[in-house]
Amino acid sequence: MQLQQLNRTDAEKVFVIGQNVSTGTTVGNTLVCWESIVATASLGNAFNKPATSNLNLFAGVIDDDAAANAYQLVQVYGFRASIAGQYAVNVSASAAGGIVGPVAGQASFHSNGQSFAFGPIMVMDNATSGVGYWRGFIRAL
Repeated sequence: MQLQQLNRTDAEKVFVIGQNVSTGTTVGNTLVCWESIVATASLGNAFNKPATSNLNLFAGVIDDDAAANAYQLVQVYGFRASIAGQYAVNVSASAAGGIVGPVAGQASFHSNGQSFAFGPIMVMDNATSGVGYWRGFIRAL
């Protein structure tokens, strides 16, 4: 686990190191979940794109692209300026403060995704609906 050193210019962030066990490259700024079914030989730190089998094991947001079987930082706590997401349906809705989570088969959050009592991600942007990269606060610890 890596804790960012506290300073006056950046918000605090926490990262863990995980291994990408998906069959291809996982793109940075997308959501990943811990994987316990596919990665039988992992060191307990394997992650995969959200699927029905791992949806409740939300890990965080991958920091950068990771090739298959490569290791990469996964942000598990703190503010992030770019998270892949889709705020669906109502174009007049304000997304700020919305609790969002992963959806099986998707690498981005969705407004109707799996969420928990305190939410895995809270969206910080006031914007209309659509697909893009959003600012948010991750709470996967």
